[in-house]
Amino acid sequence: MSEVLNELAESEDPVDREVAKTLRIYQNIKASRNKTRSVGYEPRDIRQYGAVEVIERRIRNMASGFDEVPAKDSYEAIVLKYPDRFKAEIVALARERIGEEEETLGPTADPVELDDRVQRLLSRTHLPYPKGIEHPRKTEATTTQFLRDPSVKAYVLKRAGGRYEACSAPSAFKTPKGLDYLEVHHIKSLASGGSDRVQNAVGLCANCHRAFHYSADASDRVEQLYKRMGTLIRE
Repeated sequence: MSEVLNELAESEDPVDREVAKTLRIYQNIKASRNKTRSVGYEPRDIRQYGAVEVIERRIRNMASGFDEVPAKDSYEAIVLKYPDRFKAEIVALARERIGEEEETLGPTADPVELDDRVQRLLSRTHLPYPKGIEHPRKTEATTTQFLRDPSVKAYVLKRAGGRYEACSAPSAFKTPKGLDYLEVHHIKSLASGGSDRVQNAVGLCANCHRAFHYSADASDRVEQLYKRMGTLIRE
């Protein structure tokens, strides 16, 4: 294996040299995870078919993924650096995959898009320590807000009496104004056409509130709440 990598590194062909660099980066990443430095059949295949052919096969079969090496050190990056050496379909695939990777790793102010990118990254077996953003930039965004009746929120908080209406636990702390801290949640969201009425609102702790929005059993939680509280109305 090392013999083939040395041959590639000393080759006059720049694609060969780039492949040697990529495979050694892959070896170092594996070693950092306390795994063997083996790169499998890659050296054998490269010696038999040539670096260009092996790269094209891996990209065509979607087998060169970024779960193993960063996009900038990938086979796709080699293709885009030397596009004249590869078939047009391979260049197009490499460009598409690099673009998707840049989008996945790119910063976003959209919370929905952020969660989607997080889910994509969580599906990988390894995540390198991220550089992050030392000074995040602000971005202007237009948001839709609903008019809320303050008396409804006040009534729900008063009804709760300092106890969370889903888990029945007492309020965890007081606000600076001396009030029990509860979060008012609309069972059918305003964005989905729900009303801003007492019959559609409950006082929750922060954990339950997040669970009603994001948990896998959110619908079951809603059903339990309807059974427990006869004052709520399905909308």
